[in-house]
Amino acid sequence: MWERNVEAWDTHFSCSPKKKFVNYGNCPSPGYYGENCSLDCPKNCQDGYCDSVEGICIACKPGFTGPRCIECAAGLFGNDCHKNCSLTCGNSRICQKETGHCNGSCLPGWEGNMCENECSKGFYGANCFQNCSMTCGIPGNCDRIMGYCNGGCQRGWTGVRCEEECSAGVYGKDCAEKCSMACGDPGVCDKVTGHCNGSCLPGWEGNMCQNGCLVGFYGLNCLQNCSMTRGIPGNCDRITGYCNGGCQRGWAGVRCEKECAAVSFGYNCTKNCSLTCGDPGVCDKVTGHCNGSCLAGWEGDMCENECSKGFYGVNCVENCSLTCGIPGTCDNIKGYCYGGCQRGWTGIRCEEDSVVLRDPSDFQRRIAFLISK
Repeated sequence: MWERNVEAWDTHFSCSPKKKFVNYGNCPSPGYYGENCSLDCPKNCQDGYCDSVEGICIACKPGFTGPRCIECAAGLFGNDCHKNCSLTCGNSRICQKETGHCNGSCLPGWEGNMCENECSKGFYGANCFQNCSMTCGIPGNCDRIMGYCNGGCQRGWTGVRCEEECSAGVYGKDCAEKCSMACGDPGVCDKVTGHCNGSCLPGWEGNMCQNGCLVGFYGLNCLQNCSMTRGIPGNCDRITGYCNGGCQRGWAGVRCEKECAAVSFGYNCTKNCSLTCGDPGVCDKVTGHCNGSCLAGWEGDMCENECSKGFYGVNCVENCSLTCGIPGTCDNIKGYCYGGCQRGWTGIRCEEDSVVLRDPSDFQRRIAFLISK
């Protein structure tokens, strides 16, 4: 029998400090014990060394413990199983017996061989394999366990991980704002800004179609001008452009866009031109004045007045003959004398001398009359 001082092997084994010598017997090499060294040392003895008589391991490989180096109990690892597995292993407190490494996965929010490290910024979940959303309020900043965005979402996004675009009709931060119903496509807008997509309903303008048309404008995006021929120039319904309060004289139509036809005039073209105008039924569209002349027998701006007594013809500028039976009294159109002519005159206007004077005194009266004129 021979003995060996194990203190010389302290750098290789974790021997009990109370056991200074181990008897290897006559076995010439490690790994055997018992009578004639016929028995194998327990397989998990450190470097195969065991007591040659009883087969007790001098020390155990990491992950094993006890006189015969049995496997560490669940949740323990390392030399003599003195260390606890990490509570953040994917299978809590279950790890590799030798190294303490977790078996392939970590709980959400952790990473590393022993799941000892929290997820780096921008990552979350089991083994920190998932990326925080770039649509979080602070892009890439989220809860390391669940991936929930910290501080809400960017404009246009919603959901606990800000993974959902705003649905139609809403926009902005956390999709909390409603699109304008005055958008060209009512209730549909840009999910981020809320701007309407290119157009507004008639009567509205602005990026969000939030403003009514300014006075003087109407229609889609307020791009059309109210008529200057309406009752109050430039003032119209902001949606339809219809003139409020009628049209100016000489104009008609819902937007006062139509000039009066040749035979009408005045407000909304409701009056008819005089049929006694020189060109019957044709007059100035604004005033109703006839264009320069009247039919024979009429006078006035609108040719509304018959000729005054003693006058006849176009614009009543002709004088009735004083040789009419009733001097200065005649038909207002043709100038025909009423009641015949005075003695010594003939013709329809009594403008011709009579050939025969029945009474010489008639001639004298005629001469006196002409002299008096």
